[in-house]
Amino acid sequence: MINETIAAVSTPPGKGGVAVIRLSGADALGVAEKMFYPAGKTPVVQFQPYRMYPGEIDCGSFRDFGLCVFFRAPHSFTGENVVEFHCH
Repeated sequence: MINETIAAVSTPPGKGGVAVIRLSGADALGVAEKMFYPAGKTPVVQFQPYRMYPGEIDCGSFRDFGLCVFFRAPHSFTGENVVEFHCH
């Protein structure tokens, strides 16, 4: 078992209004907590699994208003902790 957290664009290339970026691995939630700020809340958020949160995605070179959802292992696309960002 590889013990890495990975990120990948999950939507196909081309023109579209929304892109999905998926983080998968043990630290996916920790990464999301550092770069996602829910609308109307302080930067620290207790993510509830399977709930979509609107807010600001900020990873330094990229910033957008979008959605974030956390899927707790093993009930996710990869069987690991997964976070998805839905952005423009």
